Amino acid sequence: MLRSIALVLLVAPILPAAELFSWHSFDIAERLTKKIDIQVTTRVRTRDEFQLLNQFLGGPMLTYRVNSRLLYFGGYWAQPGHEANKPWLMGHRTFAGVDRRWALKDYTLIGRLTYERHYGAGRQDHNRYRTYTRLMFPRRTVVPFLQYEYMVIRQGFFSSRQTGGLRFHVNPHVMLDVSYQYDVRRASWGGNRNAIITSVSFRRSER
Repeated sequence: MLRSIALVLLVAPILPAAELFSWHSFDIAERLTKKIDIQVTTRVRTRDEFQLLNQFLGGPMLTYRVNSRLLYFGGYWAQPGHEANKPWLMGHRTFAGVDRRWALKDYTLIGRLTYERHYGAGRQDHNRYRTYTRLMFPRRTVVPFLQYEYMVIRQGFFSSRQTGGLRFHVNPHVMLDVSYQYDVRRASWGGNRNAIITSVSFRRSER
């Protein structure tokens, strides 16, 4: 499986897409109560083959664990962004959803449903509905994963995202994800794109 994921990452640049994006994020999570966590996310996005700093994103998310398999979440992200030769505009996103896990013999399957409200950033306010399925393959320090995500807006199809990557357990509190994504996106919202994604997650010790 590791070889398959590595192959996807190597052939990424030759897949057809309008341009190459990147997302680089950092998350810090803290346990508030036995069932409630707060996570603060920051993210930087580039486009035009890494030449344009396109968007920042940041904000909190609360999660409520019903049990080890089911949790609810909701939060807010501020997301200032701009296009080439245009001014920066402040965008906002509120969201809520549910996350369900199935721990099977040889892998873990994660399903998620999310409702989002987007406003500002020079676009008409709109709702977006997204679902993803992630397959995690068990390893000790390196975990391969595959993910498929589908999104719709009021006008119908918005995007489908195919992702393959590796999760590195740096230590008991730090995880690093490195992945490649091919995004099939509605033409009126920019068309298809490639993306290189990195994510560092920090989890504080449980109290």
